[in-house]
Amino acid sequence: MKSRHVVLARRPNGAPVPEDFRVETRELGELPDGRVTVQVLYTTANPGSRGRLDGTVASYVRPLNIGETMEGPTVGRVIETRHPDFAVGDLVWGASGWAEHVQVGGRALNKIAKDTQHLSAWGGVLNIPGLTGYFALRDVGLAKAGETVLVSSAAGPVGATAGQIARIMGCKVIGIASGDVRRDWLLKEAKFNAVIDDITARFEAAREFVLPGENRLAAALDVARTVVRRAEREAVAATDEGWLEPGSSIVPYLNRLADLVYTLARWQEGHFRAVREAP
Repeated sequence: MKSRHVVLARRPNGAPVPEDFRVETRELGELPDGRVTVQVLYTTANPGSRGRLDGTVASYVRPLNIGETMEGPTVGRVIETRHPDFAVGDLVWGASGWAEHVQVGGRALNKIAKDTQHLSAWGGVLNIPGLTGYFALRDVGLAKAGETVLVSSAAGPVGATAGQIARIMGCKVIGIASGDVRRDWLLKEAKFNAVIDDITARFEAAREFVLPGENRLAAALDVARTVVRRAEREAVAATDEGWLEPGSSIVPYLNRLADLVYTLARWQEGHFRAVREAP
């Protein structure tokens, strides 16, 4: 069986362009025991993938090598199996990457109910971006009904998910985003209470949500002006603009390995709780 793969052709210089990638046709060999062949139905491009393209930015995952298939969460259907836990026709999600067909081990896959209403959601809101927003809001931020939640990068997949969950929980939600298109989408579609345009001083629409007697929003904005912009840019845009120094990163705290492993294990168990709460 032949399969087309999107691979990294060269290191991007600034924002990635089509020439940084190429499509290769590869021959898939005989399927080994314990593996399945998956037809990829949906694949994703996550913000976290950007740093892996340069090969220099420190991260919790290794950089991609030139010629490697682009990686990312995927949703697919099993079309061949030599694994006892998977049958032909099973819907699955995993991280098999940008390809038409892949051969993967059973431990790399998770089954999806065949009657699922929104199959593509398992590559986004029910995968890394959505779960990041879910756990950041509920397990780390400990948001409660009636509180005011300020979301940076609110129009991105993580921020948009966190903001909508906060609204469903009964919180007042203020988003930080830039441009009319993002602002209008957050207000009209995601139903945020207010949007601050790019952390500027134009937050009149958000003033009514400051808690009485405590100017928490102003305090948050003071911090945001000096911290949030750097954090957001270091995640994605800084790499594109070229100001991020090789080896610099916002992940030095990952040296707290014991805490990290415990937290990730707890969130892995909590994944099923998050999925059950999804509409």
